[in-house]
Amino acid sequence: MDYENILPAVERILLMSWLLKDFGWMCTDIYLGWPFGVTAIFYHIVMVIFDPRTSFRFYNFSILLWVIGTYG
Repeated sequence: MDYENILPAVERILLMSWLLKDFGWMCTDIYLGWPFGVTAIFYHIVMVIFDPRTSFRFYNFSILLWVIGTYG
């Protein structure tokens, strides 16, 4: 599979879901924050597993842990 063409789209979806999760968190709206938080975590896991750039593996994993830590 050609991940170099797919990963930029995944990163855009990840960024939008992350921003909407944070917006829902700041507004204390569980119905906005929770689904986009799950989406952000899912796409972070996808990035950690499928990103062929080894230099970004630690970066993506650390951001995944940070999103999981701030999710609750």
